[in-house]
Amino acid sequence: MGRSEFVYYYDKNSLKAIRNERFKLVFPATSQTYGPPAFPALNGFPGKYGTDSVKLALYDLWTDPGEDRDVQQLYPEAVKELNQRADYYRKTLGDGLTQSIGTEVRPAGEVYNQ
Repeated sequence: MGRSEFVYYYDKNSLKAIRNERFKLVFPATSQTYGPPAFPALNGFPGKYGTDSVKLALYDLWTDPGEDRDVQQLYPEAVKELNQRADYYRKTLGDGLTQSIGTEVRPAGEVYNQ
């Protein structure tokens, strides 16, 4: 049995997107990109990232796996459903984008030198 839901956390606990089997809802944020004005890699070292503003968008992964067409106007119920699921994760895991502190978050473990 496969996974029917997936959440995308990046940048120190920021919920950037959520998806179910068919749809992916991407939340507004600023993200890193290798697009302009990024710098390409040199001599095996990674290049510097650029930044890009991401807008709220819904993608139908069945018909648009490349995530090129925002279909939130066609599927408002999918937007509502995924937003409700995202609220659950924000409540339990937190979210840096909305400044939510999760109820089930624990401090990171520590490693001690012996």
